[in-house]
Amino acid sequence: MFNMARYGLILATILGAFGQTLLPAAVASAGIGLAYSSAQDLAAQADGKIVVAARAPDEFVVRRVLPDGSIDAGFADAGTFVVSAGPFSSPGGVLPRPDGSVFAAGSVQHGYYLAFTVAAIDGSGVGDPAFDDDGVVVESDCRRVPLTDPDCVPAYNASFSLQADGQRNRLSGKWRGVDSGLTDGDLGQPSTGTQYSICVYDTTAGSPTLASWISFPSANWQERTPAKGWRYNGLRSFAYGRISGVLDLLAEVGDGRPKFRFRSGLPNDYLVLSMPAPYGPTEFFNQDSTVVVQLVSSDGLCALSEFGVDATRTNDGERFAAKIH
Repeated sequence: MFNMARYGLILATILGAFGQTLLPAAVASAGIGLAYSSAQDLAAQADGKIVVAARAPDEFVVRRVLPDGSIDAGFADAGTFVVSAGPFSSPGGVLPRPDGSVFAAGSVQHGYYLAFTVAAIDGSGVGDPAFDDDGVVVESDCRRVPLTDPDCVPAYNASFSLQADGQRNRLSGKWRGVDSGLTDGDLGQPSTGTQYSICVYDTTAGSPTLASWISFPSANWQERTPAKGWRYNGLRSFAYGRISGVLDLLAEVGDGRPKFRFRSGLPNDYLVLSMPAPYGPTEFFNQDSTVVVQLVSSDGLCALSEFGVDATRTNDGERFAAKIH
């Protein structure tokens, strides 16, 4: 919660210590306007430099300021490390370490929802590659069940496709698992607490990296009777003129083989759908050597599909489609 008294004290301390030019100079150096930026937390390093967790227009950033009040141009990109971009991304706090590196925490926009995130930044302003590859960890249920978990149910047959051309995002998939002995009870209680997420991984040199994910809030689930699984209806999440996530997801267990089906497709003005960024202008995924789609629940249910190059029908800069059977 914003604390005006604390903000005033911090501002007065900064201006008193470094002179009245610090705030205008720092903001001007960043190229943003005062009306659209705010500092949430700041801390001094041992060398006198100040690191600030701030919200710039549509970004959660970490800035570093020199003792004389000017932006530290040697830190990250002209003094600013972008943790995440998105209109609802929000900084929480910043913690400098004795070696000059910095931890920052806050929340970032992911589709329609906010996700907790932590960034590890070295003394020069580069994300620590040992900290989730790029220095930024965005928490999701995808981390709950590793892809290598032996309890993940492999696909008997599956399909997956997505399209992101700037005008309309489309996402759809079908998955049917091998006979695993699962029952309707293994689907949990999505309407009251079981969280489901679709996780999409791209691979480079056989190593999977989480490209994006979509979560499904419990308020939008309905149980299908008699004991025919659950259905998620994204239209129930219509708010602020938009629909969040996937329009429809069906989860059911029949003859021991669980089945999931999901789809979405609306103009971007009406749909907030977190899509992976294309790997390049001519291919949506690197796919070296697979694209992995995982559906996971907070109760530990895991459904897995691995699409190799031989199963891929389309992989260009705007669309990916694959099918295994």
